[in-house]
Formats: sequence, C-alpha cells, structure tokens
Amino acid sequence: MYNLGISYTSKFNDWWSYYININASRNEFITINPDFIGISQNSLSFYAQNTFKLSNGIEFSYVDGKYNATLNNKYLDIKGKYVIDSKLGILKISFNPNNGETWWVFEIKE
Repeated sequence: MYNLGISYTSKFNDWWSYYININASRNEFITINPDFIGISQNSLSFYAQNTFKLSNGIEFSYVDGKYNATLNNKYLDIKGKYVIDSKLGILKISFNPNNGETWWVFEIKE
C-alpha cells in the first residue's frame, strides 16, 4: 500500500481563508496461490473548504459543493444557495468555486 496526502491552509486576506487536501493511494494484493486473484486499486480524493468571515460575525463556508452559514455558532438558513437571512439582515453572496470570484451585498434590517 502506498499513500500520499498533501494539505494546505492559508488566508487570501483577513476575511477569506481556505483549506485544501489532496490524497492519492494505491493498494495492491499479489498472490502466490493460483486459487486467488491478485488485484490492485488506485484512489484519488480532493477536499476544499473556503470560509468568509464578515465584520458583523456572519461566517459563510463552501465545503465540497455544499454551502453553510453561521452567526454566533448557530446555523442560518440559506435560500437558493446564496440568500442568507439573519437577525442582523440579509446577506446575498455569490461564490464561484472554479475561480474563487466572490460577490456579496448585506442589507441591514431596520
């Protein structure tokens, strides 16, 4: 069995951090008994997480194609993948995982 894993975490700036993990492995079963069949298996996995922390305490995360948002460690409902309603207001965020392009607007509740 061979395995190689690489992980990297960093920040683009004060409000945007990311974590990436790539793992590759190979399993091989070699037999000396003709009654058994030797096999081998290769696998490759990729994991990515982006987290955006806004100054009002809202955190938005994109993890392997899934979105979530929190405020004071409590999950917020996300509507249509980008509209987040909180007691502070409504956050509209758009994140493109292919190129990292991010846009958002925060509308304060009155």
